[in-house]
Amino acid sequence: MKCNLNMKRTFILYLLITLLIPSAVFGGGYGGFVQGAKSHAMGNAFVGLADNPTAVCINPAGIIQLDGTEILIGMTIVDFNGKYVSSGNAGINKKGDKASLKQRYQYIPNLYITHKVNDLLAIGLGEYSVYGSAWRWNNRFEGRYVPTGKEGTLITATVSPVIALKIIDGLSVGVGGRLQYMETIMENWNYIAPFFPKPKLKVKAEDYAVGWDVALLYKIIDDLSIGIHYRSKINHNADDVNFRFSQHLRLLQVRDTEASFSFNFPQNLTFGLAWSQGPVTFTLDGTWWNWSNTNKDFVIKFKDKVAFNSSITSPWNWNDSWSVGVGGEYKVNVLNRIISLRAGYMWDQCPIPDSTVSPPGLLNDFHEFMIGTGFPIGPFYTDLYFAYNFTKDREWNNSKGDYRHPGRFFSQQRITGDFEDYNTYLIGLDITYKF
Repeated sequence: MKCNLNMKRTFILYLLITLLIPSAVFGGGYGGFVQGAKSHAMGNAFVGLADNPTAVCINPAGIIQLDGTEILIGMTIVDFNGKYVSSGNAGINKKGDKASLKQRYQYIPNLYITHKVNDLLAIGLGEYSVYGSAWRWNNRFEGRYVPTGKEGTLITATVSPVIALKIIDGLSVGVGGRLQYMETIMENWNYIAPFFPKPKLKVKAEDYAVGWDVALLYKIIDDLSIGIHYRSKINHNADDVNFRFSQHLRLLQVRDTEASFSFNFPQNLTFGLAWSQGPVTFTLDGTWWNWSNTNKDFVIKFKDKVAFNSSITSPWNWNDSWSVGVGGEYKVNVLNRIISLRAGYMWDQCPIPDSTVSPPGLLNDFHEFMIGTGFPIGPFYTDLYFAYNFTKDREWNNSKGDYRHPGRFFSQQRITGDFEDYNTYLIGLDITYKF
């Protein structure tokens, strides 16, 4: 009894931390797939199953399956590694010289609450992060002279209320809204001339925007179900962007200023399938991301001109992309307790073409392999997973490497090289309490 009381106190403390200091725990993001330990362990193929509180995010129609009231809190820790190998073309570094991403752990929490009002209606609330990234290169990285090339973060935090309605036996629909907070901080160095100090530029922006969801879950037969989840596009219009220049640029009459830009996160559509037979469950998901209809060009408009420019435009021309995941779960009885063993695989297609790939952000397609487990501890249910993510190597050779740099001064050459050995390790834990 005393043990259970201590566990409940720990659970409540963690819940308060997640609610009260989101700016600290949302210190970095990863992809769009880290919203639950069970779903991630099963290859992020969960839309056709959606049988725990993370359904608030993954398929709101699924919360009608959950009895009573459930609270789930969780955390994923991400260890992200990679390096850049210079071609020597720019004359900054020698051919084969390497630069590494600095160690930077990222912490991604989530919180879900669901309540079944009656057999026909359920409600839910979620706090989670869908999009995010963080990078920090060491001082030997050639791309430090490219805008946003030295370091940066993209943080998002979403609050989502949802409802689920049972239409007929086996068929439910879910609808919800999303309030998304976005913050981005980016930094790079600037090159003016030989022997001139290398000034820095730091950009900071934040904004709130809204979107909506609609979802469906249908049990074709007792052992087979399908799910569909549509998320609308979210448009961020940041009107209070801070541009801060180091004092060296102020000597050239380049002053701090305010700016504005728009950044859009894409609409996406997920189809899911789940099949169960006794202790075995298999799942399959496919997600379409409509990146081509979001950010063709990234335009920053200055309140006051910077170097005689009222705006700067960076072409992006991203493509639509797909993500595919498969997963499985096997339940075993150990000392009169049901233990779930899980595994999964996911492939994610990068939307960025060769012509606009650059140091920050997504770099190439990746493959991810996951394992996990679920088991009861006292009044709680615990889900745990580990994942390894491998991103394909990619060459960098486009116009984004044409910015001024301290290489060959009289004959500036493009910065070119290869991004290699991008490996990401994730470990996540969810704790659910039912009452």
